[in-house]
Amino acid sequence: MERLRRLGHSAAIVVVVTALLATVAAEGLYRSNMATRIEYLYTDLWHRLTGPRQAPRHTALVMLDDPTLNERPDEPLAFRTPHFATAVDTLKQVGVKVIAIDFIFSGSPERWIRKLGLIGREASRNYDQPFRLQINRGGVLLAGFRVGAGETVNDFILPSPDYLLALPALDMPGHVGLANLPSDADGAVRRFALVEASGAFARQEGMPYMAFGTLAALTATAQSAGADSWSFGGRRLGAQDAVPIAFAGPPGSFRALSFRKLLLPGAADDPEVRALAGKVVVIGAGYASMNDLHPTPYSTSIGGSNILMPGPEIQANVIETLLSGRFIDEIPAAARLGVFVLLFGALAQLSLRRSPSASACIAARPWSAMSVPRCAWNTPRSAIR
Repeated sequence: MERLRRLGHSAAIVVVVTALLATVAAEGLYRSNMATRIEYLYTDLWHRLTGPRQAPRHTALVMLDDPTLNERPDEPLAFRTPHFATAVDTLKQVGVKVIAIDFIFSGSPERWIRKLGLIGREASRNYDQPFRLQINRGGVLLAGFRVGAGETVNDFILPSPDYLLALPALDMPGHVGLANLPSDADGAVRRFALVEASGAFARQEGMPYMAFGTLAALTATAQSAGADSWSFGGRRLGAQDAVPIAFAGPPGSFRALSFRKLLLPGAADDPEVRALAGKVVVIGAGYASMNDLHPTPYSTSIGGSNILMPGPEIQANVIETLLSGRFIDEIPAAARLGVFVLLFGALAQLSLRRSPSASACIAARPWSAMSVPRCAWNTPRSAIR
């Protein structure tokens, strides 16, 4: 009896020591980010298995698609700004909160008309007037892009000066967002920066610095881009934060409205258009030859079909993440360590019922057990509030 008691005591010591050693090893890997790619493998698979998760309530998507382009096949895209003016006017009529145009209008058709003498002189001055007027009335955000470190003017691709001069109060930081989509080491887009040009240059020189989706969410909630932190979903987010995207689902989860519907007579009476009231609407490119497609968690895991997501839909997911307050959080360190201890303790206890060689293997090399509970290790990073 005494011998059995001693054996039980020794077994308990083995279990505790093994669990502690494995926990130390697991926490070390966790903090060093050495297992990040393994974590991506699991979390991406989790995204694919869950599929569509929640219908977007605050954000909608309008796409300039192939049917829209086919209606005017001889009209260059750069000369379609009058149609954008009509679309913006329609959206404002139905009560859309913010219109975020995910196109970079780096050239002005009026400048081309004037340079090439394509039409009369009057057209070279007034061709874009309806679009400039809609920009000046507010509620419209334009897109730019950061191509360098953001420390010189040449590090930014901006809308044409004709449109910048039409911005309300000439406020570029408050009306132009940077549409960059930072990717992780494996090329997939999983998170977004609140501030895309974080250096002092952009703020001092009045250049755009907020990320495009963030600026749309700030505008919708009447928060200033010039602040140091902002409130979404009951929490404060700082300028240096990078936030995981709480995707609504795989590509296509945002049911896009065709741009052409906004141009039809009586478009403001269309039930599909009226359903956009009170939302942030992202207008983007959805035609076949566009290059704005990106890998996401839905295109990188085992069994994935390499489905890419259009940039405008990713921007819509960013905005929806902020406005819905659904964030992907890590569990507190104490809870994570508790999970490790319990999990590795259970594995050690099970190993005692196996052969001595198997038990010695787990006790001497606790990292070998970590391949078993990888899902438990990664699940906390995917806990959505």
